[in-house]
Amino acid sequence: METTGGHECALLGYLEGKSIAAHRGNARTIKNFIRSLRNYGKTDKIDALAIAQYGSERHQNLELYKAPSESLRKLTAFNRRRSELVKMRTADKNRLEGPMSADIADSLKRVIKALDTEIERIEKQIEKLVQQDKALSAKAEVMQTIPGIGKITAMGILSYLPAIGSFTRREIASLSGVAPHPYDSGDQQSYRSTRGGKKEIKPILFIAAMAASRGKHSLGVYYRRKIAEGKKPIVALTALMRKIIVIANARVRDLQEAQS
Repeated sequence: METTGGHECALLGYLEGKSIAAHRGNARTIKNFIRSLRNYGKTDKIDALAIAQYGSERHQNLELYKAPSESLRKLTAFNRRRSELVKMRTADKNRLEGPMSADIADSLKRVIKALDTEIERIEKQIEKLVQQDKALSAKAEVMQTIPGIGKITAMGILSYLPAIGSFTRREIASLSGVAPHPYDSGDQQSYRSTRGGKKEIKPILFIAAMAASRGKHSLGVYYRRKIAEGKKPIVALTALMRKIIVIANARVRDLQEAQS
């Protein structure tokens, strides 16, 4: 099935309860598949038939849906809500910098204050939830040993990459959207860019990389070496993002192996 703004979750839960295998498809992947059939129309019937064909042709290589634990489900929901609130606060802070009347400025300040309070409340709920789950708490703690990763960052990574620790370095980089993909044709070698992956992870890793880039530890040295080599700051930051998530994956994997 295709994602439908979360409405597919009820069906996924039902199918899992009946032990029926299911796959939640990536909307972009399915859209590209439909276009590969030279079908440019769009109706519910066209989409349903195309998704059925996609499943029929690709089912052997599709990842089956596995329901997250209740703690992980709540953690993901809390982190998504926090991200929404942070975006709203950033938008109003940007508006506050523009010219406006005193009344409008006061309104913006009140809303920003309310958002600050709600964000703080959500963060406390996230912290409490993680503390109550020993497995999540242990993973969060080991990730916080990495420069640039704090409590909120660690919990964000756990929300969107719950299986962290079970991937290879290339898989975790690709899932996080920080793996450089080639774009070559014949003798032409184009600039390698990062794309794909889970869109929620890159902003989290960007903040972690920004913090780590200023340190005197090995990650800070790594960033400054990339700059000294002539890399653009954004390219060096992306390389640092990739290094951070690869290290996080390795440390969680080591933790799991030590516990088993």
